[in-house]
Amino acid sequence: MTNVCRYWRSRQDRCRFCSIGHNVRDEDTRKTDGDVLETILAAVRDPIAPARHVLLGGGTPDGGDAGATRIAHLTRLIKAEVDVPIYAMLAPPRANSDLDALADAGLDEIALNLEVFSEQAAREYIPGKHAAIGFARYWDALQHAVKLFGPINTRSLTVVGLETPATTLAGVRRLSEMGVMPILSPLRPLAGTPLASRTPPDEASLWDLTLAARDAALVNGVPLGPLCICCQSNTLTMPGDGRYHHY
Repeated sequence: MTNVCRYWRSRQDRCRFCSIGHNVRDEDTRKTDGDVLETILAAVRDPIAPARHVLLGGGTPDGGDAGATRIAHLTRLIKAEVDVPIYAMLAPPRANSDLDALADAGLDEIALNLEVFSEQAAREYIPGKHAAIGFARYWDALQHAVKLFGPINTRSLTVVGLETPATTLAGVRRLSEMGVMPILSPLRPLAGTPLASRTPPDEASLWDLTLAARDAALVNGVPLGPLCICCQSNTLTMPGDGRYHHY
């Protein structure tokens, strides 16, 4: 929806792995409702490779709703034109009533991305979000979202490589115990970010973590996400789970 993020304005508040502010040279800062709807309808109605589901997201805008009000509005506009599942990624809004509004609008799936699990990592890598939102609000919002959207349809992504594997596994267990689908995305150092020169996790450690995280989540009946096979290109998932599918 937008590539403008409230946490990008201040260098000290930026998420250390994020390059969203560098994209403003290459795309419109804010897409109008008409822009979004036109693009989605063109994708869904494509005669060769029609889109089967929609993801709404972007930077975190100003306001306590974290963009939920606009996502709810766009969801209603899209659903009025085409029957397609809609998935939103956003930071937890200040009030659970904003999550209620998303459910009322017909949103199908939601991700409230923790990104890290420890206080130390949060202060170091997501300082602005951590100061403004905090872990208590994240966990409360995720619990409320599970009630609205259901287990597995509620997700949370973490960036693998910023914490120890043990910390990541503990977070995976806690999420899956709640019914929240963990999504593990390996760190890919991006040009122009403070972590640009950071060495990403090696293949062997990622393989070991994937197996351990899969087993930890499946104890609670939750697969590693996402379910959409085409959306798994930047995540740690294991083929074979019957719930993975092409939309």
